[in-house]
Amino acid sequence: MRRAQGLGAAPSRAPSLSGLSVSVLFRCKCVRLARPAAQKHNQQGEDGAAGRRQLRIVGSEDALGAWDPRHAPVLSPEPGSSYFSTSVELPAGAPQVAYKYVLVTSATDRTQQTGQKHSDGALDAISSVEWEPLALNRTLAPASLSSAANVGRVLEHLRLVVTDAEFGDEHHEEHHESLRKSTESSRASSMRSMGRRSFSYTQGALLVILYRLPIIAERDAQTGRWIFAWDDDAIYLTSSGLRRCLESMHRVIWVGILQVNEDIAEDEQEVIQEDLMMQFRCVPVFLPLATRDAFYRRFCKGVLWPLFHMTSQFPINTTSEIDRTLWQTYVHVNRMFCDVVVSLYQGDLNLIWIHDYHLMLLPMQLRRKLTGARIGFFLHIPWPSSEVYRVLPFRDELIRSLLSSTLLGFNLFDYARHFLSSCVRLLNLDHSMKNGNIIINHGGRRSYIRVSHIGIDPERFTDIIGSEQVEREVARLRILTHGANIICGIDDLDAIKGIPFKLLAFEQLLVNFPQYREQLVLYQVAIPRNVPNTETLREEIYLILDRILEDFGTEEYVPVVYVEARLSLAERVALYHASDALLLTPFHDGLNMIPYEFLISARPGRGKLIISEFTGCWKHLFSAVRVNPWNTEELMYTIDMTMQESEEQAAQEQRADLDQRILYYTISRWAESFVKDLGSVEERVMKHRMAIGISAKSAMLELEDVPFLDPFVAVERFRSARRAFFFLELNALLASSGEHDEVLVGEKIWSKVPEPVLDALLALSSSQNVHVYITSNSRQGAMDSLFGSVPRIGLVAESGCFVKLCGTSEWISMLAEDVDVSWLEIAREIMEGYCERTDGSFVESRHASVMWHFVDADPTFGSWQAKELCDHLESVFPTMEVDIVLCESTLCVRPKTLAKKSTGIIMSSVLDGEQKLDFVFTCSSGRSDDGMMAELDGILRGSQVKNVFRCGLLGNTVSSAQFYVRTGQELLGVLAALSQCNQPQ
Repeated sequence: MRRAQGLGAAPSRAPSLSGLSVSVLFRCKCVRLARPAAQKHNQQGEDGAAGRRQLRIVGSEDALGAWDPRHAPVLSPEPGSSYFSTSVELPAGAPQVAYKYVLVTSATDRTQQTGQKHSDGALDAISSVEWEPLALNRTLAPASLSSAANVGRVLEHLRLVVTDAEFGDEHHEEHHESLRKSTESSRASSMRSMGRRSFSYTQGALLVILYRLPIIAERDAQTGRWIFAWDDDAIYLTSSGLRRCLESMHRVIWVGILQVNEDIAEDEQEVIQEDLMMQFRCVPVFLPLATRDAFYRRFCKGVLWPLFHMTSQFPINTTSEIDRTLWQTYVHVNRMFCDVVVSLYQGDLNLIWIHDYHLMLLPMQLRRKLTGARIGFFLHIPWPSSEVYRVLPFRDELIRSLLSSTLLGFNLFDYARHFLSSCVRLLNLDHSMKNGNIIINHGGRRSYIRVSHIGIDPERFTDIIGSEQVEREVARLRILTHGANIICGIDDLDAIKGIPFKLLAFEQLLVNFPQYREQLVLYQVAIPRNVPNTETLREEIYLILDRILEDFGTEEYVPVVYVEARLSLAERVALYHASDALLLTPFHDGLNMIPYEFLISARPGRGKLIISEFTGCWKHLFSAVRVNPWNTEELMYTIDMTMQESEEQAAQEQRADLDQRILYYTISRWAESFVKDLGSVEERVMKHRMAIGISAKSAMLELEDVPFLDPFVAVERFRSARRAFFFLELNALLASSGEHDEVLVGEKIWSKVPEPVLDALLALSSSQNVHVYITSNSRQGAMDSLFGSVPRIGLVAESGCFVKLCGTSEWISMLAEDVDVSWLEIAREIMEGYCERTDGSFVESRHASVMWHFVDADPTFGSWQAKELCDHLESVFPTMEVDIVLCESTLCVRPKTLAKKSTGIIMSSVLDGEQKLDFVFTCSSGRSDDGMMAELDGILRGSQVKNVFRCGLLGNTVSSAQFYVRTGQELLGVLAALSQCNQPQ
């Protein structure tokens, strides 16, 4: 077959391979080393232990040691198989790569006595090298590297996989194992020592990922050694209960940072890693103090926390520093966590459970490396409304990452509802319901949304009530308050907690109800937190406190006791037990576990609750009296009403809350239910292995992580074809530039086809035997303007009303002269009526159709109105020969026969010729009318064309799609690859 004329110009447009590299995964079976002991990290790690044998790959490239076994990469055992593998970066433009496998044994049991082990695994002194007994070297052809590099320009995370026959056996036939239980192992540098010792612990374990480990770490003042203990107050005082529950179900590995106030030296890190793993099964992530400050205080608490709690601070303080520097820190820290988790992951026997807003990018980073992993994420804080959330410059990245989770949990449906609204309004992703589950389809996979609130650990509180320490603290409080009734409050020293609200209301209570003076005390505990604007809040609190003390305080009566400190559990329980009511007034809060703690600790009849309606837990508690903290007068009267409630009534409500809520919905029940749900969900491995050839010595070459469409198969089929046909939807081409939809109104062009797409179309259409057509619902003038630089291309305008055949310049109308289009004006009038009631919508009239656009309308309301309009039009035109087509952002009314006529004339011109059509490639975005695609599908099924690739963009519903491409960029990559090979002639 001769090279097409169009291809002669194509190379000048193709970027050079210079400087590009290809990640190659070499795999080889070695039964001699594949014994059970070899897979334990305490016997052989990826660097190999001194005095033991290693399998290495040595070859002609520097990355393969340049034929020096001492500097050759080491192959690590793959869990559960007799294969060993390693990843190597090879230059894309390299000549034929020659290589062999070798078994290397170090010189002695201690490398430091005879040689030096380098950081890259090289050994200066080795005792023996056993080369493969092959007459010829194994080889990797240059075409394999260059092809992978070309496709790798646009396909993310592409890797060339070389699966060789068994060590030393050039005729061995290998049956390839499924990729379901294999994952790429990426080890963080901080895991070098611990990783070799933890393999047996992590297999089948539940990996619980938190920002902070539930560990107290202190350095011994005398010895300087670190001392560790469980922090039972971590995770909202539920750490001990959560541990008991999870460890009864799984072997648990905890991952997070150590909360210490110093940078830990590298020589101490390995010792700490080993101690934590052996004693607590915890794996630390070491962050420098400066990074922790930027990550936690400035970004998590300074940006995400106020925004997710819908305060007014964030929009005012938004700067380029927040957008870039702090965001990059957030990405970097999440990536560090990702490296550690990947190093611990041992296939689908593991479950991964990530907690809270600090690690919202972690699901996506893990999904890229562990595509089949079951990843749970639980957000412990509220999700803001979509109108507030959309101010984040990186809003899409966070949502897409959370949707990379298998199971996504929220405390309340209000928070889940806000998240679903953000998905619709920002990413146009709708949800569905099945068997009581909320499901979002995104990126070719499903994410399940779960609503279940966390509980407390009741045993911690019941065990300590009545203890000597608590009784002693209760007596102290009685003396301090002179026996007065106590309203208590425990809040973080954070603006969202609304401490000034309760102080103002209590001040008004003393002003308007003198009987409470010297009889009622507000005991307020403010727990210091490392959050911005603390000093401003403190000044406001002290200003109100001084006024109250000045107006109502005496030598014996202190109306407000304000304590700014962290309380021990005993002090906390004692305060609850001594108090008569709990008052919480945040103006936006998450679930808040303080009321649960108070009810289980309070005396019977004294568990009275006054809770802000902006706190999540008030809906779940019978005894809670709801208030609006912004209404000081209402709050004042509510305090008075609550204090007058009878103890009998309060005791009944308190008992109901304990029996039906607090003692039933515990931290253990919540955790057990979540983990069971996570373990029951199937997570498909998004790896598609595709053979592209056989190298010397029976090595199967495959590509990994390319979803659905195999570009190499398409290229090979296209290269061998005699006559080819491409039918592409304009919206699919626009997706490569990030455009969501074509926006072409009348003759005005709002969208632009990217230059690389035009280059690929020009190269493809230059051959006489390649027919390329672009279809759109836009007008002829707009299509001519978009594709005027591609002279031989065929165009379809107005969804089939007009056709321009390949190589011609005239538009052909598919509309018969005698066709009845009297319905056009009626349909337009109805649509205009809906425009008046749907802000952001508009009507566009065409030659033989009329369209109602609602792409700029509110997504939810626009969809409702579109469905209503569709029903309205169907009732008006029940017998007319019209199609009413509802797409993602448009509704079109057009004659019925247009799609059939336009498809027929196109296929007649394509099939008219001596050479038989034997290659067809179509691609639809799923966003527009696919009537012509359906007609084309029917014609192709009756034509017996051998090579048909019916494609759709991943994430959209394409009824006739046979294959999918993940993004518009991947589609561009496929078209570019096709345009640069030998074309039909």
